[in-house]
Amino acid sequence: MDQEEIREEESEVTEIEETEEEAPALDPPKFSANTVINAEIQREASEAVASKNAKYVSYGCIALVVVAFGLLVWQYVATRTTTGLLMMLLSALVIVYLIYSQVTMPKKAIARWEASMRRSFGTTELHLTTEFYNLSLAQSVQEDGSVNVQGYSDISELRESEHLFLLRRSKQQWFFVAKDGFTVGNAEEFRSFITDRIEGK
Repeated sequence: MDQEEIREEESEVTEIEETEEEAPALDPPKFSANTVINAEIQREASEAVASKNAKYVSYGCIALVVVAFGLLVWQYVATRTTTGLLMMLLSALVIVYLIYSQVTMPKKAIARWEASMRRSFGTTELHLTTEFYNLSLAQSVQEDGSVNVQGYSDISELRESEHLFLLRRSKQQWFFVAKDGFTVGNAEEFRSFITDRIEGK
C-alpha cells in the first residue's frame, strides 16, 4: 500500500468521524432534593396525610364515651343494678380501645414499617434523590438503585408537614421530599413549581 492510498483511507476515516452525531444531553433538573426516610419522618408523614375529620371524629367519640362512662358510674352508685355495672364496664372497654387506636396502633404501624425496611433493605433508613424536570419527576432509592419515574399528570395533591413536601400519586402512595434537602433550587421556589404542575395538568 503506497503513501497516497494511506492518505485516502485516513481522509475517509476522518470524514466518517466528523459525520457522527453526539448523543443529545438531557436537560438538567429544575429541582433536586435528597431525602432520608426513617421512623420519625414516616410518623410525621402519616400524621400529615391522615384525614383531619377522622381525627376530630375519634377525639369526639372518646369525649362522648368518657362523659357516658361518668354518667353510668353515677347511675350505678345510685342504683347498684347489674345492668348499670355491665354498661359501665362496656363503656370502659370502648374508652380503652379508642385510646389504643390513637396511641398504640400508630406505634405498632411504625414498628412494622421498620421491620419491613430491615427485611427489604437491611436498614431502617432509606436515602432518596428526587429530580424534577419539566414534565416528570424521577425518584431513585440509594439502597437498591431503583428509579421511579412519574408524570405530573399522575400527581393529584400536594400536602406539607414541618419537614416534608408530600406528593400524592394514589390513595396510599406518596412521594416524600425533604424541605431542607434541595441541592438544586429551594423549597419556596419548588412549592410554586409543583403547585403549577398539579393544577395545570
